[in-house]
Amino acid sequence: MTEELTPGMVKIMVSSSEKIGLPDYSSVDVGPISVSRFIEDGDDEYLKKELHRNLLLVEEIISEVRQEVLEEVQASKKK
Repeated sequence: MTEELTPGMVKIMVSSSEKIGLPDYSSVDVGPISVSRFIEDGDDEYLKKELHRNLLLVEEIISEVRQEVLEEVQASKKK
């Protein structure tokens, strides 16, 4: 698949996943979760800032999913 970019634009992508250990020695894999954006090309500092912004978004989503998984584990113990 070919992506056509407007001149002066670059595509940046961040992806992450996490293995969540559970109390019964099992685990749950979350991800991979990715974010892609097309941004104006810039200097290295600008690109790093934008990549970091995407990484924070991905980490926030993984954190929310982690919390949901742990809450489900706690809820299932109470049943």
